[in-house]
Amino acid sequence: MQDAERDQIQSLIQLVIDEDLAELTVHSEGEKFRIRRGDDSRRECLTRNFLRGESAPRLASPALASQATDKALPETNPNLVRIISPMVGIFYRSPSPGTEPFVEVGGLVEEGQTIGLVEAMKVFNEITAEVNGRVIAVPAATEQLVQHGDTLVIIERADG
Repeated sequence: MQDAERDQIQSLIQLVIDEDLAELTVHSEGEKFRIRRGDDSRRECLTRNFLRGESAPRLASPALASQATDKALPETNPNLVRIISPMVGIFYRSPSPGTEPFVEVGGLVEEGQTIGLVEAMKVFNEITAEVNGRVIAVPAATEQLVQHGDTLVIIERADG
């Protein structure tokens, strides 16, 4: 995805937020973009349907870290590992609605353990812990639209 396309999509998302729209659909050059708000005004769902039958390019965006969490945690602590979203999508803390989250604050995790899911283009991608340790924060809420580079979970290394 080119920077201009990414900027246009981000502008449309901001329009939905600013105008308090429930849904916005745009048809352009054989493609259909739909931005839909969830029940909560902080939750948005972005879906891109390709009408041409082409394989969809992977969505990408600039790295936007969770600023509130980043300010609350010391940057110099080498024992803190931020698990970041590898893509734009919807973050889920549990495998299905009504079930227990993969991880909770204070819980222990092992390297390779699933800590959440990011849904992109109707595909659920497992996000795994990169280290053994204890979860100290989960800044991403379930069903939250996350960007590439957003912090999903923060783990304190067990070996540190």
